[in-house]
Amino acid sequence: MAMSIMKFEFTGKRASFNLNPNEGISSLNPIIKFLDIIQDLKSEFNSHLVNYVINCDNQDIFIIPEKSECTIGVKATDMMVLEKIKDKIIESAKFISKVYSCDFDYKVQADYMPFKKNVELIKLTSHNLKECGIINIHGPLSSALSLDIGLISHRIPTVHPYIGICENGERYGTIEFKEATIKNYAKDMMIKASCALALTAYDWIFKSSNLP
Repeated sequence: MAMSIMKFEFTGKRASFNLNPNEGISSLNPIIKFLDIIQDLKSEFNSHLVNYVINCDNQDIFIIPEKSECTIGVKATDMMVLEKIKDKIIESAKFISKVYSCDFDYKVQADYMPFKKNVELIKLTSHNLKECGIINIHGPLSSALSLDIGLISHRIPTVHPYIGICENGERYGTIEFKEATIKNYAKDMMIKASCALALTAYDWIFKSSNLP
């Protein structure tokens, strides 16, 4: 999926909770309300994904915090949709900063484009996988992952196959999966997949007239 990671910083006015609490402007208040709005927007975003974390410059309960920040991750299947969601989030931050009379700033830390599938290259890779002994080929998979390869796929034809390395269905992230990575079956699948990719590169170089 396409993804954008944005960082928002709200700046209020530092003050002592004991000595002059009415002179302070807590930076946490606007950021909490801002994230409330984001939470409400999530229902409007439908199948799109939003997540966030909060960081505060102060952990002392007797100090009204001057600066607080949050990092927001947004995912969508389309870059145009992603940009619309980002615009709504930024406009919400502007609105909240005015309501609470505080300053805010933001920056986009990273943008990931959605993976662009190349059907002809997928067919070629699947053929070579079968030629090298990987017979059971699953069709294209939809995933919520956001990867740098998405950016690459918009510049050059790209393929991103996943190769099974477990004989007994060990689940990714488990100790059993970790142990499976060094077994003979995993090594054999790695060699077969490497050969298939090498053949695909060969076909691309020498038969590229028939490919996009």
